[in-house]
Amino acid sequence: MLIIGLNQLLRNFGINLTQYEFNQYIPKLRDYFFPFLLQEKKHVTDAGTLFKFELTRSDIVKSTEYYILKNEKVKSKSAIDDFLTALNCFFEEEIYEKYPNQNLMNIRPFNKLSSEIENRLNTRIIESRWLNRHLT
Repeated sequence: MLIIGLNQLLRNFGINLTQYEFNQYIPKLRDYFFPFLLQEKKHVTDAGTLFKFELTRSDIVKSTEYYILKNEKVKSKSAIDDFLTALNCFFEEEIYEKYPNQNLMNIRPFNKLSSEIENRLNTRIIESRWLNRHLT
């Protein structure tokens, strides 16, 4: 089952982190990245298939948007980089060696996607405001 594989990867990753890194990275992965994956990749049954074959650049972008939009504590655009940094560390330390995914390895570090994600979020906010004004 996918959730079991994800939890095992998270435990393995967390073991080697400092307390500060653990507090910064684990909640982002556990509370936002993994729920996004479980929601969007329902057809995938194991972590190996997910990380090696299924996960794409688009999923990295969309999972970051998910984090920003779902996390009520997010107050600044630096949260985009914080989330991408957590993903970078997780992939570098836990994923790439076990499940090489050339498509994702070619776009590392994921922080290069920050401006694109910010622009996509701004567009969504503008569209949402327009809809609220014109449909209410």
